[in-house]
Amino acid sequence: MRSLRETIWAIHQEESSIDQVLQRLQESAKAALQQANINFTYALPNSSFYLSPAQTLHLYRLLKEALNNSVKHAKCKQIEVKLIENVKNVLLRYTDDGIGFPKEENLRLGYGLNNIKERAKLAGFTLHIEASAGYILEIQIPIKVQK
Repeated sequence: MRSLRETIWAIHQEESSIDQVLQRLQESAKAALQQANINFTYALPNSSFYLSPAQTLHLYRLLKEALNNSVKHAKCKQIEVKLIENVKNVLLRYTDDGIGFPKEENLRLGYGLNNIKERAKLAGFTLHIEASAGYILEIQIPIKVQK
């Protein structure tokens, strides 16, 4: 039922800011973060970039998967999301301070990481994943400027 509500929320937004996506993510994960004693922070500059409904849904779901991986597997205490803008793209950088995962596991991605890759591809995002010391997920998003 929650997944359906998330989908309805995303598609009923004409345009969404990345801040709205992260606020919704933080709200939905609040109990899991508190139970695991993980601090979740994000730093966003004032931005004129907005996401389409499809981008909103894919970004929300792939960040939710990343957060789920951090909570379940990383043994982390801090998750941080930063946004770096340029003229045509936004780089969203998700990091945790957990244990990462071995390089050989990078070759054999689990369902969660495959879902992240697939959602990024469907949304037209460029994705980079690093996980040797902590977990770093970089998402390059082509975004339109609000009119």
